[in-house]
Amino acid sequence: MLKLENQKLIGEILEPVSSYLKINYQPDEKDGNVEYYIVFNGKAGLLTKENDYLVWLVPDSVNKNNFRIKIQAVDKMTRSTLFFTNELIITTITSTKSVIDNGVTKIVSTTIMEAVEFDPRYKIYDMIDEHLVIPVNDRVIIMPTDYKIVVARDNVSQLLTFEINRYYDGVDLFNKACSIKYKNAIEKTGKAIAVNVSFTDDKLTIGWLLDKNVAIRAGVVTFLLEFIGYNEHDQLYRWQTVPSQFEVEEGLFVDDVVIEELYPTIIEDLQIQIRHLQSLIGEAGTGVPTGGVAGQVLTKVGDDDFDIEWTYPTGGQSYTHNQDTVSNTWSCPHGLGSIMVSAIILDSNGNEVVAFIDRQASTENTLIIRFSRAISGVAHIKL
Repeated sequence: MLKLENQKLIGEILEPVSSYLKINYQPDEKDGNVEYYIVFNGKAGLLTKENDYLVWLVPDSVNKNNFRIKIQAVDKMTRSTLFFTNELIITTITSTKSVIDNGVTKIVSTTIMEAVEFDPRYKIYDMIDEHLVIPVNDRVIIMPTDYKIVVARDNVSQLLTFEINRYYDGVDLFNKACSIKYKNAIEKTGKAIAVNVSFTDDKLTIGWLLDKNVAIRAGVVTFLLEFIGYNEHDQLYRWQTVPSQFEVEEGLFVDDVVIEELYPTIIEDLQIQIRHLQSLIGEAGTGVPTGGVAGQVLTKVGDDDFDIEWTYPTGGQSYTHNQDTVSNTWSCPHGLGSIMVSAIILDSNGNEVVAFIDRQASTENTLIIRFSRAISGVAHIKL
């Protein structure tokens, strides 16, 4: 079956004739019954097999600087999906060198495609930081000095991307929970869970989506990266960078009343349309539930109209673990037959929690989850 060697895809762009991506994989005895597809922009394209590689001819319309793919394995006989890989983001690295050909010096350009795999424990956004990747050397964040990062009152419109060594003193930071701690321009502190976290053999890429709490006012924002987990003796492990800073630029504040005065017709038209839609929809029917949380689906529970409720998906590919007693270590007997499962964890108040998935202590049928404090709640586990 497919195996991403060191979580990397390596290929070579041959311009202007064609572009292709070569994917290392290790076939087994059942591989003759499997077809592999590349899923890109909601479409699937068949991959061709070439010795120990799967090959994809990259369309010319693809922006080869940044694009995302998944690999899908399909049974030829039943046409059922065997598995998907996690989402991979493809980046390119271009190098040039001088060569002498029949006494003439030529510049040869080679472009290597490299992919990193997203960590499914963190939220993934379509946004890509196309401006710069901020390096972290040892514990020091090397911030740019001439780059305007964010304007006061911006909200989830700027993604900062940090690249950091995966291992420090033999500790794999990939196995720890990552967040960003900050103090904004009005001296209020906060904590943001990392997003768009991806990894290779030796590097981690960490995303921070700046929200209105960070950019609440123009001034200096101080922040650091933090990794929390447990060591082999169940002791709390915390690793932090040295605090760094960036400037929130001044914005232009316009009172909402002024906007209504400028555009009264638009506002009135929208209000009329909203009232009309409300009259068409009417009141909620009996049995139509409100609420629901991430990961739940509406399920028909009876024969009557509107007899539905919010539930978590069930079946052979998922398991819900209820942790009634508070504990900093949960043992979840999911029985799914794989150690590579993902989990959505909610505390007893229904809030999503980032925890350390201890895969070394887990088995194919039991997932071990560790927390920085003892809590109760629910873990929704799926393949």
